[in-house]
Amino acid sequence: ERIIGGNSRTDLIISSIWYPNNHLSKNIEISKNKKKHKKHKNYKSWSNPGVLLASYNLNLDSVRLGNIDENIGVELIKRQVEKVHGLPKGYLDSIVESYKTIEWDHEQGFYGGISHYREEQQNLFAYASEQPEYDERVYFAGEHISQTHAWIQGALSTGMKAANRIAEHYKYKAWK
Repeated sequence: ERIIGGNSRTDLIISSIWYPNNHLSKNIEISKNKKKHKKHKNYKSWSNPGVLLASYNLNLDSVRLGNIDENIGVELIKRQVEKVHGLPKGYLDSIVESYKTIEWDHEQGFYGGISHYREEQQNLFAYASEQPEYDERVYFAGEHISQTHAWIQGALSTGMKAANRIAEHYKYKAWK
């Protein structure tokens, strides 16, 4: 109750639960001298619905859960979320209004999922994977080379970094 953003991790098949932070609004009140400010956290109504990412998982847990019949899978997810939070069995049945499940291996046009380094692979491959190839004619960008794998923000930041490196490279060449 009253969890605002963040996530929980578990060894159950659901792996992790991601909580909404849209019920939180931050207001910054700037004082007259504009040098000091106070942060106030005002909570919006808890009766408004929110979106809970009830299961975000990888590897075999993802395959196992993704291959279960959708209705059975949703029931399993609800029971495991209840277990993680110590809620009575069936508690979520009256709260969950709707759901959407996605098994990326079953989605047309998606081939694989995300980059997921194992132990020590970050140290081995991170630098090399972002280096340009073919005399700086090919630059790489995407979540697979970012420090934040599996997140759109990682893909966007590496895209901007690659674009800046291209511009810098050609700016330098133009002055030669």
